[in-house]
Amino acid sequence: DPQLNMWTTAAPVVEDWIARNLGPIGRIQEAGGAIGEVGSFLADVPDLLGRAGRVVTQLDEATRDGLSLSPKTLEGIGQAEARRAFWGNAALWVIALSLLVIALR
Repeated sequence: DPQLNMWTTAAPVVEDWIARNLGPIGRIQEAGGAIGEVGSFLADVPDLLGRAGRVVTQLDEATRDGLSLSPKTLEGIGQAEARRAFWGNAALWVIALSLLVIALR
């Protein structure tokens, strides 16, 4: 409809949205949500402090005693090194045999 003024038609919806979201009621609701988030954070603070304390203790032990690896981790590192060493040794044998063949010709 060419006679329809969309701004006049939309005005009540926009005014209602502004009043709910940007007006005093919207601000109060927003502040209430923020207060809830702050309360939730404050409830988590004791747990966070406990975890931070454990991390500091573990870092202190690691710097004092050195890094401690579990037997499973050490086994995994050993297996990876064995695989790497196998292929390195195999390459050296191939090179040695190739040089021997060249020297005998």
